[in-house]
Amino acid sequence: MDWNNIEHLSSKVTLHHSPADAVHPLVSELKQHDEFKLKKSAVTIPLVNNPKLSNTQGISILLTKRQDFLRSHPGQISFPGGKFDENLDNQLLDTALRESDEEIGIKANQQQLITQLHTFNTLTGFSIEPYLTYVQPNVDSLVLNEQEVEKPIFLPLKHLIFEQELLVKNIKRTFKGRHFSFDVYFMPFQGQLIWGATAGILIDLCTRLTSAQHTQSRLIRMK
Repeated sequence: MDWNNIEHLSSKVTLHHSPADAVHPLVSELKQHDEFKLKKSAVTIPLVNNPKLSNTQGISILLTKRQDFLRSHPGQISFPGGKFDENLDNQLLDTALRESDEEIGIKANQQQLITQLHTFNTLTGFSIEPYLTYVQPNVDSLVLNEQEVEKPIFLPLKHLIFEQELLVKNIKRTFKGRHFSFDVYFMPFQGQLIWGATAGILIDLCTRLTSAQHTQSRLIRMK
């Protein structure tokens, strides 16, 4: 497979979409409990194939490092995205595209939607809808919102599929007397750590582009 051909990738990821085949790093049990109200949110997973923008050859995934002074998830690596705003958004895709524009300056008409990945629910109370997009090749610069984003990070797609270290640790938590057990994913990359929902969504993407067997065989379980 040509990992730098966006048409081949689009076909692969949209055809391989069966939930039964996917790795599900989800806390789906939380949806069953009225006490735990999940807040709707959405992110884009932008694929970039422009060396002038990413300083890498081939397709990369565009991530952001959040500012250290933010109250929510300071310093973490994440996708462009945020909470659904009923006054601004008709649907969650609107949320993802609007937040991408606000955070990194990529307009909605500069991204092509490829597909939607699996919903990711978090113990911090968010239901995240991830949208895989392709950034138009003529986009060769970003406009960062420095109140939220410290810097962009470009993760080469081929590195994710074949070389990236994939770590997983099972976590047990109690919420309102109920016990939950779930996997948390970690990815060391360029001296930094991608983890939590961001790593879990990348695991889902990796699975769709290859297979559940391929992804599972690369996971290193931490004690």
